[in-house]
Amino acid sequence: IRHEHGPSHSRKKRQPYSKTHISSLEREYKANNFITRQKRENIARDLKLSDRQVKIWFQNRRVKHKKIKQRRIKDNQQHHQTTELQRRDSHTQKQEMYQRHSAMIPTEMKNEHIRIDHIHSHVPGLGSASILM
Repeated sequence: IRHEHGPSHSRKKRQPYSKTHISSLEREYKANNFITRQKRENIARDLKLSDRQVKIWFQNRRVKHKKIKQRRIKDNQQHHQTTELQRRDSHTQKQEMYQRHSAMIPTEMKNEHIRIDHIHSHVPGLGSASILM
C-alpha cells in the first residue's frame, strides 16, 4: 500500500499455496473446521507457513463452506419448485386431455347414467357381503 508520503509498510507478494499445503489443510479441515491454537501452530511449522496464514486459511475455508452450503440449499429449493411446477403442468395437461376427450362423447351418452345397486347380505360363517349388480 502506498500513501502520499511513501510506503506505510512493506507487504509480501501473495504466494499461492502448493498442492501439498492445500491437501494438508483440507485434510485437517475435514477432521475439524475449527482448529485449536496448538494444532494451528503445528500445521504452520510442518508446512513452513505462518500461524496467521493457517488461521486465515481456515477462516476463508469456513466462508467457502458456508457459500457452498447456501448454494446447495438454493439449488435444492429451485429443483423442488421446478418439480412442483412440472407436477402441476402434468395435472393440468391431464385435465385438459380429459376435457377434450369428454367433449368428443356424444351429448346423448353424457346424459345417461349407469346405475349400480348394492345388495348387502349376511352369509353365515362369512359375515357381511356386498354384491354389485
